[in-house]
Amino acid sequence: MSDNTSTIMWKGKNLDDFRKIMDPAADEAIASLYSSVRFMEDRNFLMEMAKNDDFVPSSMPPSIRDFIEKELDVTFSAVDIGMFMRAREVWKENGVHFIFILFFRALPYTYMAEKPANVLRLTKLLETHPTRRIFETAQFVFDVMDKNWWEPENRGILTALKIRLMHSAMRFNLLHNPEGEKWDKEKWGMPISQEDLIATNQVFSLEFIKGMEIVGEPLSEEDQQAWYHTWKTIGRIMGIHDELLCPVVDQAWDLQKAVYNHLFPDDNRAGVALAKALVETLSEFLLSTKMVLIMMRKMILDEEHPDLFYRVLGPSYGNEYPSVFVRTRSAEETSEFDQKLEDEFYSELSDYKERVIEFRQKQKANNPVTRGDGDAKNLIDYQLDVFDELMTEMDPNKPKTRGIGNFLFKKAMGSVGGVIIGVLSSYFRLGKMAGFRIPSDLKEHWALD
Repeated sequence: MSDNTSTIMWKGKNLDDFRKIMDPAADEAIASLYSSVRFMEDRNFLMEMAKNDDFVPSSMPPSIRDFIEKELDVTFSAVDIGMFMRAREVWKENGVHFIFILFFRALPYTYMAEKPANVLRLTKLLETHPTRRIFETAQFVFDVMDKNWWEPENRGILTALKIRLMHSAMRFNLLHNPEGEKWDKEKWGMPISQEDLIATNQVFSLEFIKGMEIVGEPLSEEDQQAWYHTWKTIGRIMGIHDELLCPVVDQAWDLQKAVYNHLFPDDNRAGVALAKALVETLSEFLLSTKMVLIMMRKMILDEEHPDLFYRVLGPSYGNEYPSVFVRTRSAEETSEFDQKLEDEFYSELSDYKERVIEFRQKQKANNPVTRGDGDAKNLIDYQLDVFDELMTEMDPNKPKTRGIGNFLFKKAMGSVGGVIIGVLSSYFRLGKMAGFRIPSDLKEHWALD
């Protein structure tokens, strides 16, 4: 695809126009902060806001206080709240799948977009702090999907506004930083533009819906609309203009596909580096590189962008793992390749299971609450039970009914999501006063210690 993308249109509007618009309200508050006579003190405020779990320090600059108070003055209709509550139930029942889809489909998809990927490249947020970036993304999801997140006293809106302000601070620094590589406005548009914001927001809604189809657990139309409406509302809180917020899922997909066509170039060097950092970070969840790549191939390959997996991950891993990057040309070749890939996945899953067992044993030994109860099970234990069943059913030496292998593969990927949640729940972030926040009702529902 050519990088000459200025003719991509949506509803009669050139998508390049949305690359010129950022977030005027938040950007004005941040610009005021940077130009104040208290600049050093206020800059320290931004640094504290970025690294602490508390939303703000005790002293808040006036420009930020005014912005937050205005944005918190929002009301939702009974229809909105009904949608939020239904989406929260979707999250409660499928959050394990969501986290898996986020890491193995949604994020790699966003990295294919070269222009916004340059924000992460130039700020080095993912390349030099990959673990922090991944965990903060997951924490954002947990906060905005919490029970009654939309009420001002809860963390949902405040977390969204915190990220909105950090986006503005990143814009300011990218546009005014006198050192290092300069932001190329002519080539990339404005940093974290309206197009970037809507594309990222809809990744959290639309790609989850698509991912649930891929793993064999499709959402009902009503659940899809509730999920989309909730994330659309979060997008509005985070500064997305109303003209980009579509009323229904089908229209949102039309916009998202247009944005993908606009942002996916031939040259995606920044995205390649970010995807590599993501794969390396997933080792935090006990996963081998090959297992990550196999699952990403299953999740990313689709009819819309069949080359995306090869382009965003092939440059880093194609030579080292050639069997994962085979391109098939016919249905027969694809069937034969899938069988070989499932056999390789079986071997990877066997090794993974042993690492998970070791992790769980250490987790129980270090937790005084569970140390004395050898029979207590948590989410990881239940996934290990699933792995036991899958290892029996996926045994390459055992005859399988045609198609059952792909079903078992999907089931295995869902259980990996459960392990990821289990690891997140035990993670203590260095330099912070609290571990990863998972609401108590979810801990109970998901059987977390």
